[in-house]
Amino acid sequence: MPGLSRVVVALVLALVWIVPSVAHADEWESLGRQKASPGIDRDVIKLNRNEGPFTAIKLKVTGNVVTLFNVKVVFADGSEQALPVSNLTIRPGEETVPLDLAGRRRGITRVELLYGGNLTALIKRPEIEVLALKAVERELPPLGREWSLLGQGTVDMARDRDVIRVGGEQGLFNGIVLRVKGGDVNLRELRVIYADGEGDLYRVRAQLPAGSETEPIDLRGESRGIRQVELVYDTGRRGRGRATVEVWAREAPERELPPLDREWSLLGQQRVDMARDRDVIRVGRDDGRYNAIVVRVKGGAVNLRNLRIVYGNGEADDLGFDRPLRGGEETRPIGIKGRFRFIDRIELTYERERGAVRLPVVEVWARQAPEPELPPLGREWQSLGEASVAQTGDSAEIEVDREAGRVNAIVLRARRNDVRIRALTLVYANGEEDQVSIDGPLYAGEETQVIELKGRPRRIE
Repeated sequence: MPGLSRVVVALVLALVWIVPSVAHADEWESLGRQKASPGIDRDVIKLNRNEGPFTAIKLKVTGNVVTLFNVKVVFADGSEQALPVSNLTIRPGEETVPLDLAGRRRGITRVELLYGGNLTALIKRPEIEVLALKAVERELPPLGREWSLLGQGTVDMARDRDVIRVGGEQGLFNGIVLRVKGGDVNLRELRVIYADGEGDLYRVRAQLPAGSETEPIDLRGESRGIRQVELVYDTGRRGRGRATVEVWAREAPERELPPLDREWSLLGQQRVDMARDRDVIRVGRDDGRYNAIVVRVKGGAVNLRNLRIVYGNGEADDLGFDRPLRGGEETRPIGIKGRFRFIDRIELTYERERGAVRLPVVEVWARQAPEPELPPLGREWQSLGEASVAQTGDSAEIEVDREAGRVNAIVLRARRNDVRIRALTLVYANGEEDQVSIDGPLYAGEETQVIELKGRPRRIE
């Protein structure tokens, strides 16, 4: 019974390690063949380059019996793996079961064999063939529409760093993903150089086999234009070969500015041309009365240095502030100095932010001011009439209703717009005239002081 037990164990081991030779699927690749000597010998199957990556190997024997004493695989990174084939006898037409390579998909530079043949090998020499199971590169799913390919580089494993030049005018981004194809990469560091020359270092330390990608790497700070991506990786002491690294970037959406209230209206907008540092947004003196403005920026960033408001009467205010405004940002409401004003134009002075990607568009919004309510006059006051004053005109006449009666004082009130009165002539019913000196501005929503008529109460024509 003890002897029978030993036989059963030996048969089980043989079934584990030896199988009849069968047709191979296409993914099994022959690394090389070696004619075996009659006695104990050592041979090396050298590969022309860093072959692979592979996930398993197996050995096939033809021609005669071979006993394998030791099989060692040397990988592309210089590490080694001894396969469990000690004193394994393989008959012609048989092969080992697939022997998994340790760790992961591996590139192979050579396979070392220690074997022995019997005396019949003098007549018919056996041949050992080493086959490797080619790792199938996984198809990566497409990224979302917000991702775009910035560039790709062929990573030469003889170097430990590479630079993928992007160019800073391709967009604004807030994250990147690296995808690897064709070979494995052991990434240590990733440095992103932005369009403005600043950079960030990301210590990734990721083993990326072919057909894999990094998790999305969020860029620090604001969304940025990218000039180049620098990769630092471990190549192994003897590793050679090539892999393709793709750099994908996630487009940063421009922040949506909330709509302004109904009393705000767009006075105008200007696309900032970096060939000049000044722009003028013409509004028109009759477009409305405003008490505040807001500046909004879309697209790229701009450094607003000064905003000059020229009012309808030619007066001007300089709002001297120097601050950057990025796309999707706005100033706080800037109150117009003094009273409500009509705006003729807005003059902008700025400089484009260094390294900016998108051309900015500057919008100027103004808040409509309600016309001031004039207080009611006493019951003894009556309206003699009104006249519209054209901006280009130099005179206006008010014909008084004959039913108005006699008066001893008048007041002038302005609505809708400002006016400068150079002279006032009162023509009475009997044809006499009085010249009243009122050389000064009369603002909308305001009134003059009471103007007493000379002499007795009169009826005004």
